[in-house]
Amino acid sequence: MMVDNEDTNSLSVENILERINKSSNINEAKSLCLFASSLYSNNQYVLIQRYLLSIKERDFDISIQLFWRLFNNDSFKEYIVLVVLRFLEKEIDDIEYYDFIKKSYRDQFQNIFIDSDDGFSNINSNNNNNNNNNNNNGNNSKKDKRPNLKLNGILNKLTKSLNHLSFYISEIDNLNKFFNPISFLLNNNNNNNNNNNNNNNNNNNNNNNNDNNNNNNNNNNNFLKILELIQKSCQYLNENENYEYSILLYLLIKGKFENKISTFIRGSKKEDQDIKSKIKKFWFNGIQSLYLYKDRYSSKIQIEPPLPMKSYFDDDYDRQLQRGTKEEEEEDIEKQKKCLTSEIELFLFPINRFCLPIIFHIENEEFEQLDIKGNSDGSGGCGGGGGGSNVGKLKIVDQCWKYYICKGDDITDESILEIQKFLQEFADSGKHLKRHQNNSILNFTINLLSNPEKARNDYFDRNSEGNGDENDENSQESNDSYEFEIHLGIYLLSSLLYISSWRYFKFLVTGSSNIERQNIQTIGTLKKNQILLFDANFGNNSNNFIGNNNNNNNNNNNNNNNNNNNNNNNNNNNNIQQSYNQQQQQQQQQQHLSMITHQVLYYSNVDDESLFDDEFPKIVFTKQQSEAIKHLTLCMECFNDLNQEPWINDFKKIFSTTWNNSKFYWIYNSLADSHYYYESYSISLKYYKDIKIMIKKLNGENTLIPIGDSKKRLFNPNDELWFNRLLLNIGMTNHSEIEDSIICLLEILISISIPPPSSNPLSNGNNNDLFHQQLVPSKHTFKTIKPYLTVFSEEEILFWCIDTLATCYERLGMVGEITVLYQAYWSYYKPRFYQIINEIRRIPNQNPNLIPLSNLVKTDLKIGYFFPRFFDYIINIEMLEEFCFILNQGHKLDILPRNQTVSSNREMIDIIKRHITITTSNNNLTIPILLKQFFNEELDHFLIKKENREKQYSNSNTANNSGVNNSPIHNQNTDVDMNE
Repeated sequence: MMVDNEDTNSLSVENILERINKSSNINEAKSLCLFASSLYSNNQYVLIQRYLLSIKERDFDISIQLFWRLFNNDSFKEYIVLVVLRFLEKEIDDIEYYDFIKKSYRDQFQNIFIDSDDGFSNINSNNNNNNNNNNNNGNNSKKDKRPNLKLNGILNKLTKSLNHLSFYISEIDNLNKFFNPISFLLNNNNNNNNNNNNNNNNNNNNNNNNDNNNNNNNNNNNFLKILELIQKSCQYLNENENYEYSILLYLLIKGKFENKISTFIRGSKKEDQDIKSKIKKFWFNGIQSLYLYKDRYSSKIQIEPPLPMKSYFDDDYDRQLQRGTKEEEEEDIEKQKKCLTSEIELFLFPINRFCLPIIFHIENEEFEQLDIKGNSDGSGGCGGGGGGSNVGKLKIVDQCWKYYICKGDDITDESILEIQKFLQEFADSGKHLKRHQNNSILNFTINLLSNPEKARNDYFDRNSEGNGDENDENSQESNDSYEFEIHLGIYLLSSLLYISSWRYFKFLVTGSSNIERQNIQTIGTLKKNQILLFDANFGNNSNNFIGNNNNNNNNNNNNNNNNNNNNNNNNNNNNIQQSYNQQQQQQQQQQHLSMITHQVLYYSNVDDESLFDDEFPKIVFTKQQSEAIKHLTLCMECFNDLNQEPWINDFKKIFSTTWNNSKFYWIYNSLADSHYYYESYSISLKYYKDIKIMIKKLNGENTLIPIGDSKKRLFNPNDELWFNRLLLNIGMTNHSEIEDSIICLLEILISISIPPPSSNPLSNGNNNDLFHQQLVPSKHTFKTIKPYLTVFSEEEILFWCIDTLATCYERLGMVGEITVLYQAYWSYYKPRFYQIINEIRRIPNQNPNLIPLSNLVKTDLKIGYFFPRFFDYIINIEMLEEFCFILNQGHKLDILPRNQTVSSNREMIDIIKRHITITTSNNNLTIPILLKQFFNEELDHFLIKKENREKQYSNSNTANNSGVNNSPIHNQNTDVDMNE
């Protein structure tokens, strides 16, 4: 349509726009719009009208040009943000981080992405209005599903601010299925890449080269414009403190252009430097948004209180804790909590995904010109003063790495390979810092799965060889290289400790330390019926099969169909048989599970180790046990490496923040067992006590353990047998606080089931024959002072509990109580019992292979055998006959209750004989019943003693705070030398 010249001056922009909107002819509307543009080129209504018409005309190349004009016009700032956020709304469920936080941090998801209740009704009503006005908008269904997302509130606010453009926006929204500027740019980018690949596969000629160059230029221009578009939108979101959506946009676009970004960042072409610098600008702005997001929400995250730091590292630290006031301790815990919130997976995940691998190609100097703030010190650790400090390269690298080691379970081969890739890329990124690149540096290769020990050894080799002229020691290059090697060391050694701890723990729970290849990628992307889950608890014999759900669903459907009853029965029988076979297989595997133990008696009573014929070198371990010991050894070696300069401070921070959570109980367990295995009993005891606190905090939360072939085990660390194993370890390693150890062991013995005693073949099947009645001792007792691996089972725990309890009693000189316990495993303890008898008879020990009795027992027996509860608990016929024999020899026994006396040994012998007659005629009297009664009585006795000690300690502190150490643990009867 042509406009007459005489009408030109009489037409206002409003009149032209009105005529355009009323026109039913697209060509007429287009002509009017071009005419209006010639008169009012900068008018926002004319510009958006042209944009709308180009979409209606399906001329999308013109549409994208006009979209960039809108982008460059400040009048459309809010509209551009609206377009970007609507694109985000469509993509949000596919963003890895958003999906992760929704599934793994539900409470935090509510806090971060969901509006408060006050905003629900307004947002819902506005969304309903939008839905009525925009029936063709594909996003409406998602709004219905997410009516309370903060995103809807932001969109609603933007829509209100753009009310003057509502007609055009509504029309453009109705055409959204035909054209969306961001989707169009992304699709064009992919299509151009495919075309370039196709052209490269054809014969190379000038035309193809020219086409490729043009496509690349257009591609790169659109790519850079998208980066600019996202940055401006995120700037608006940050100004309004909507950091959570800002980081989602950065993560989304970084993921869409992952390969392109990596190519340019790694490249060194001169013509690509401008693109590279713009990518870095985009990346740095993304880092700024990540830290704003982290600082905004870290203070609002509720986490479990951190464990108080124990003296795992040095005695000075422990003494400093003791000198601190209560207020200082509380302040220290609050600092720890702040650090803990910043070290959780919730915040480390986006930093890891956004920053890698770009961070390896950014120089330290590039951070110095920026003002990115973090809430902790520049080293990446947590400590020091409050307030933010500038974020540097190594701090970001540090947090990228910590994401890999903050995972509390479900550690697969893929998880380990991710750590390996990070370490290798980081190691390679530091090669240029070395002026003298020896072979150990150039050929440094990390393999965490098949040869983790070599990675540790190679790291020390690369730093042990000469690196050049010593005069360069103070140069900047030398300082940078040294700092880099320190960071590589903390990452590598801590990763090795983390992985070896997991593999040893996996061995304890499943019987194998192997990391099997998984046929699945991540559990987060799987439906439940795609995983085979097994209950890995040990408290009962049925390890229940929890998946696969498909078979059960099919069976349920078949049950509804009467015509398929036979098929259903067959299917059900097959499922029952399958479940039974799996249970049998797991029970067989459970028989091969192991735990660590040691002969506390040998440890306590051997006077001269040089004269002791230790059988430890003769112990034969299974292949799986040998592999587990390798991981245990590596765990201990890495711990020792990290527990010294220059890594000790950084390692303390990892322990007090990243791993200071109950879900990492398995790391503490592996460290406890490694110290136990290498005879550092006091340190292992501290770990075991912390593990006890940790697993109680878990409140039944399971640990997921991959076992290959898409199968995983659900393990409950509060499983009764597993918990009893922990208590046993506490009792066996607590060599100084004997009465506490006794209480711990008695608590196990009360909770554990004692099996019916076995019957000797000579007893003619009479289980009540007290002469032959006894439990079956462990088959894994060795004459060794050193700890070793034994079978993990209820029977084994029972034996080692009684054995350790007997040793504790011996250290306290409680000979009568020892005699009661010896009845349980009579054939095993018989030689030891006769040592007591010989001591009463004053017959010296002539057998060098027997471990001597403790000095306190010998001293007490010189006075006499004292046990007033003798007739309540001694029922072993052979024992009773032996006591009659020594009475006949004239020796005295003080075994009657306090209100009862005899005039001669003959009278005492008669009492014992009557006791034999009564006990043998009592068919209800068995060793298990007797022991349970004894354990309960003993526990009550020691708990009362402990309570009295604590009251005395409390009263003493109240009356006189003189600084004298009246701690109850020092007031026990524990002043017994270990070798007495």
